[in-house]
Amino acid sequence: MGINGLWSAISSAAEECPLGEFLTAEALRNHDWSRGYVLGIDASIWFYNANQQYLHANSWRERNPEISMVFRRLMRLHALPVTVLLILDGGGRPSCKRGKRVNGHSHWMTEDIIQIALALGFYIYIAPGEAEAELAVLCQRHIIHAILTDDSDTLVFGGVTIIRNPDWKSANDTVKIFTANRVRESIGVDHGGLVLFALLNGGDYNEVGILGFGPIVAIALARCGFGNSLLHAAQEFDRDHLESFLVHWRCDIRQELRLNSQGHLPHCYPALANTITDSFPDINALNLYANPLTSWSSSPPLRDWPVLRLGCPDVHRLATLCERYFRWGNIKALPAKFQELVWPGLCLRKMWQVCEGEKYNPLDDSSPKPLTIHSATTSHPLVGALPSFNVEFSISRSLPLAISGICDQEPCLNPLALTAPSESQTKEAPPQVTICVDLPAVLIERVAPDLIARFMSGSTTLHHMAPSSSSVPRAKIGISPSTSISVSHHRDIPASPSLSTTTHVASSPPLLSPSADIVTNSQQPFKRHIGSIPSFPPKRRRRWSDSEMANKEGELTNL
Repeated sequence: MGINGLWSAISSAAEECPLGEFLTAEALRNHDWSRGYVLGIDASIWFYNANQQYLHANSWRERNPEISMVFRRLMRLHALPVTVLLILDGGGRPSCKRGKRVNGHSHWMTEDIIQIALALGFYIYIAPGEAEAELAVLCQRHIIHAILTDDSDTLVFGGVTIIRNPDWKSANDTVKIFTANRVRESIGVDHGGLVLFALLNGGDYNEVGILGFGPIVAIALARCGFGNSLLHAAQEFDRDHLESFLVHWRCDIRQELRLNSQGHLPHCYPALANTITDSFPDINALNLYANPLTSWSSSPPLRDWPVLRLGCPDVHRLATLCERYFRWGNIKALPAKFQELVWPGLCLRKMWQVCEGEKYNPLDDSSPKPLTIHSATTSHPLVGALPSFNVEFSISRSLPLAISGICDQEPCLNPLALTAPSESQTKEAPPQVTICVDLPAVLIERVAPDLIARFMSGSTTLHHMAPSSSSVPRAKIGISPSTSISVSHHRDIPASPSLSTTTHVASSPPLLSPSADIVTNSQQPFKRHIGSIPSFPPKRRRRWSDSEMANKEGELTNL
């Protein structure tokens, strides 16, 4: 997919950096912290990768492996201060690409990923045409900061900042970052030159291009300015005037190939000059690159884009979806999975929202509570070399929300309220559930400076969290080892919000779509019955024998 040979031709313009470190540093550098770092993603490439990887996989090895692959990529981004916008291809995309007819139907994973993305607090938008073209315009208009994709078409459409996908299977998340400015400065090619490169070397809309033209000659002609003049004519002229312009434009290119008057070519190419026929370039392919179908192709635009802000997951709904797709339907499996994938991102995003000035509500017991700092470090697999603190959070009220999600229960903050408390539960408070998360030091300094002060002085108790002046009580409710949860009814997944909806579920952003009914068959009732879910067995202690007790009493007597 993309333009033949473009990535290698502009490789010298790439900047390599770990993805987590780059995204976190850029989010911290952003003046509007409520946005985080807004990242647009071409979801179609992820769908294609998932299908190719599990094309011949055994279905019994994993339930929904393709959805699981996309889900884990989303969770990698969920653990970073990133506002994610997934863009899907729309019905107006070209009907033929690379000589093959394009299936006009939506991908089979679309509805499932929409459900998961909304539960994570991400945004989703179905573009009217190609997702790459929509992302490029969003980046030009500063609605998003960068585009995560492997499709080089995004550069040809005018994308400003492109981040290539990392190796998601590896812990090393080093990525290559391309910006329009760096390509212009180091390669000498801008937007128009990239369009000419695509027409000469071939891409999705003209598979072969012109035989004999390689990346070197294409880049040289782009430096001569032929691409800029061609792009301007395609965007400003009607078809008749464009064809008149192309007559003189082709003559100028042939002359440059024969004489090398501007000196950008390695040498003269008289043979290549003869290959420029009167049918070059294909006007249909030129229009698809120069004037792609986007939300701004009509007047007025299809929608007014809001400011995309960092969101938090709906833990209850996310647990329900994970149980449906990945078989996380028991209390033993869910805490471990959520500790690995969900809680670190939830803690980061809650702290980020408080840092931006959102009024902190101490009665919101569903939020993680920072308790203490254990250590400081300058190396972390997610944030790289950025200084960070290892902070302990209480999730005693967040975990019951997740458990109620897999038990067909309504959201409940108190796990003891799901059943009648036992005699042991009434006598002593249940243990506190905690997790340690590495967070950027700058974030903790702005949110909880007293926590850092107590860490430096040796004290480990947090009494309040900035910018709020109210005290934050530590959570007292946890999952008791003897708690059992009984279920006797079913529950359906909440309906996805649409454009006409003014209120939506928890903190999940609204579904961004040019049509309000794109989720037509995704709201299938979630019906499953669980009788009684066993809890963690209590830890058994070995009882001392009579001889051991006598020996201990003798030792105490001698003392």
